[in-house]
Amino acid sequence: MSRKLATQIKDSAIPGKWKRIAEAYAAFANNDGTNIYPTRENLGKKAGCGKDTVYRQTPDLLACGLLSRAQSHTCRVQNCNKGATHFTGVWGHYTVVYDLHIEELQNAETYLLAKYREVCAAKCRQVGAANCDATQALKETPAPASPSLGTSDSSALTSGRKKESEQVPPPADQTPLALPEKKSQTPDGFDGLKPEPKTQERQAGDGPQTFQEMIDGYFDEAAYILMEINPQPTDAMVRDQYPACKRILGFFMTEFDEITKEVVRHQRIAASAVLRYNWAHRDHKYATRDDKKLKIRSAQQYLRAMETGNLLNDYLLHDFDQCEICKAAGVKHYDAVINNIIEKRKRKEKQEAEARTAKPSPPKPLAGSQEFNLSPVSNEEAAGLAAWFKEHGKAGLWSFGKEDSLRLGVSPTHVAAVLRHMQQNTLLVTKEQFEELLKECSEQKTLAAYDVL
Repeated sequence: MSRKLATQIKDSAIPGKWKRIAEAYAAFANNDGTNIYPTRENLGKKAGCGKDTVYRQTPDLLACGLLSRAQSHTCRVQNCNKGATHFTGVWGHYTVVYDLHIEELQNAETYLLAKYREVCAAKCRQVGAANCDATQALKETPAPASPSLGTSDSSALTSGRKKESEQVPPPADQTPLALPEKKSQTPDGFDGLKPEPKTQERQAGDGPQTFQEMIDGYFDEAAYILMEINPQPTDAMVRDQYPACKRILGFFMTEFDEITKEVVRHQRIAASAVLRYNWAHRDHKYATRDDKKLKIRSAQQYLRAMETGNLLNDYLLHDFDQCEICKAAGVKHYDAVINNIIEKRKRKEKQEAEARTAKPSPPKPLAGSQEFNLSPVSNEEAAGLAAWFKEHGKAGLWSFGKEDSLRLGVSPTHVAAVLRHMQQNTLLVTKEQFEELLKECSEQKTLAAYDVL
């Protein structure tokens, strides 16, 4: 705990809504500002607010450079990975590790004050108070650029800083209310996930207006996500939530060179995996009341969670292999699910290619009753014969089921005898050749029953 850092932040000019969160982070930091890894519940208790407030204000502290995500940390917990996340001691619960940069405090003051005035001015415009103090102060202050931590421009906000009482006219090419565009915070190594830019408000008639219209003419990947969130949506839900589902899919712009025709389908798989991850952790047996409040119940709620970056960042940093909750719910990372689909498709294409080029060898002619072993088959032997037949006995892609057995009038004993015969003679047969062998085997057993052979 660093009282010195907390005191410096308390004496700063940061607006109160961010100051108390920054003080809470400093209270858990080392003297050099490192090793911050409390849970959001503990941060909220320290700051005197709820954990939802911590969720909302932390991205702004990251954007202004006062906080940054750490690459590693020190910890006494035996199973902690000592990396960018901290194991809390409860299986499946990890927290993000942060570093506090007190040298960026002055830049943070300028950035957060400008953002606070912009928010106040927006509220004044909503109620019609165009000449309120916040609007006037915003017009008198140039919009600062968001600092980039660790670069030569990180001190751009502190150099030549004007006093707040001094009026500075805005540049000619900049509107008075222009503020820096906030960049989406995507963890390193996940640049492939690019949020879709916000589109204009949809006009009347854009997308389905009723549930039946969505089923008949718009049943695409967005409709699938909507049906997964609400299995029985009303017409109002379709009108309001279908556009949100289209924007949710834009956050999963994955690239696979060999399957470019299925990119949209993979977007839906990724969006579904993140949704099921939220449900597993927010609605399990031991979930708290606060956890259940964060369970996604509408497309708008899902979209807000993706826009803030909290849901996606937590998902990408989550350790699915060690999480007991994910294992119990069958939740896996969407990369593993998509890669499994790719591998299955490749195996199927390989089998089809081999079937086209394979030259089936004709079955050897039968030489008498010794060719078929008609003894009963055990479960272990049946499993072994079935595995051999699947890998080495079939020429091409085909199957033989109970319907085929009834059509030919053969029993499992006949099938086992033919498989023994094929395995002993290393035969590769088509379905027609396999049926011929079964017919000969069944006839041989009938003749043997009447002592003809």
